[in-house]
Amino acid sequence: RARDVEEPPAAKRPKADPAPSNQIPLGFFDYGDDDGSGEQAAATTEKEAGGGSALPEGFFDDKKKDADARGVEHITPEMEFEDFQKSIRKDLEVQEKQVEIEEEDAAVVREQELAFEQNQRLDTVSRLKQRQEELKARKADKTPNQAAPKKPKIKSATEEAVDSDEDSDEEELDDLLNDWRAKR
Repeated sequence: RARDVEEPPAAKRPKADPAPSNQIPLGFFDYGDDDGSGEQAAATTEKEAGGGSALPEGFFDDKKKDADARGVEHITPEMEFEDFQKSIRKDLEVQEKQVEIEEEDAAVVREQELAFEQNQRLDTVSRLKQRQEELKARKADKTPNQAAPKKPKIKSATEEAVDSDEDSDEEELDDLLNDWRAKR
């Protein structure tokens, strides 16, 4: 007689809960992640923790077998040492480039200083040459014509002091011009 009992149509039937009352609904801990990225993050965390396998780290005594079972790359001390050497080489290259740049900058500054110093020395030489020419011109003006006979002239003490000063100035000037490269 079970057939005789009619079942109410689907619209009149009471709706059943999709999740039983003793379970937490889906997305309860997602905190606003409606796109399901919370489930992806949980799966990613599970893969990172165990490499996607149910075996914990250190399950095998052999580290290579343990890494292979978990799906993780086995890193040997030799590999770590090679990576370390690569990073050291890279750091040394960067440091060498910085030193080269600093040396180039120092060379440029030194060249500028030398050029400035050379210009100063050339200016000094040109001033000394002008002074020498002036002294020669003054001396030529003071000396009488060579054609006329020279009369012995009696000089006073002040004139002799002036002549000796001029002679010493000329000597100093000659010394400077001959040895203009010497640093004093």
